[in-house]
Amino acid sequence: MLKGGSRRYWFIQIFGWGIVAVYWSYYQINWSSPTLLDVISVLLPYLMIILYTYFYRNLAHKNGWIHMTLRPLIKIILIAWLSMTFLYISITYVSAQFTKGGLGFDPFLGVLTGGIRYSAIWLLAFHFYHLSRQNPNNQIIDSNLENDLELDTDNSNDLPKQILIKDGEEYFHIQTNDIVLFESYGNYVKIHSNEGVNLSKNSLSSIEKRARPNHFFRANRKELINMDKIKNIGRTKNDKIQITLSNEHKVLLSDRKSVLFKELMKL
Repeated sequence: MLKGGSRRYWFIQIFGWGIVAVYWSYYQINWSSPTLLDVISVLLPYLMIILYTYFYRNLAHKNGWIHMTLRPLIKIILIAWLSMTFLYISITYVSAQFTKGGLGFDPFLGVLTGGIRYSAIWLLAFHFYHLSRQNPNNQIIDSNLENDLELDTDNSNDLPKQILIKDGEEYFHIQTNDIVLFESYGNYVKIHSNEGVNLSKNSLSSIEKRARPNHFFRANRKELINMDKIKNIGRTKNDKIQITLSNEHKVLLSDRKSVLFKELMKL
């Protein structure tokens, strides 16, 4: 069963793009004598747009883009806008070739401006929705600030069993054992867990100091991995150690860390 957020997302997707499809049908379908090909010329772009915007939505959640501030988002949105516009034009062109034998110059200009407009509207709506839900102080709450955080050991310098994240006006816990890795991301740290990706205003070094070395290992300059989440250990063509984690994230060990890792794992 879909969760509340997913139901809302799919309702907006199907209803919103459905309105656009009705607008397209006015120009694409000869309503005095509609054909199956006319209907396909509207339905194919409609379904494909829903699919590739859904793919982008999943990518944004997986990579933590929904938690980023506007400035680092601009480059991502620009690349996504160009990519979506290109996909829209390509899908519409293929559909027109299949159903109508091609596009003339004037219809092509309409498709081009439509792709630019629709992609921009969807991307801005998606990201401004998530920006509106952000709290600029989204961070890991230390155990000495919250009474409900239990410590992993009696040593108060260790990472707590639970990490409290503030998202907008809501708080939620991430179990430390569920964290797959911490990843440096500009001025933030990405927390990859079984629940997805969250951003934290902490430095990777400060987290590493609190992480127990038999649980977390600094693989390289940017990544601190949970040793219990290692799925596979392999080597690249350059004979570098590459670790695959439980979420399929691949981590390349630096030369210095490779020596320490082999000693730790008795390889």
